Amino acid sequence: MDISFLRFPVKCPCCGQESLLASRLDTIEKTVATRLPLVLRSNCAHHRVMWIANEIERDQIRQYAAALHF
Repeated sequence: MDISFLRFPVKCPCCGQESLLASRLDTIEKTVATRLPLVLRSNCAHHRVMWIANEIERDQIRQYAAALHF
């Protein structure tokens, strides 16, 4: 079974520093399609923060996932 991962940038809500987050592609697609809460994590140098993706973040992540299918 092929397990693909999607890496996408997230911005720390505390300081604005960007980092990459990796998540399983099938999990991302299911979460976005079913409107389940999508939990994001920041791994910046100063903070370890978790939050629920807003509509703009969800749409950007959906676009990253769709680009993988090309």
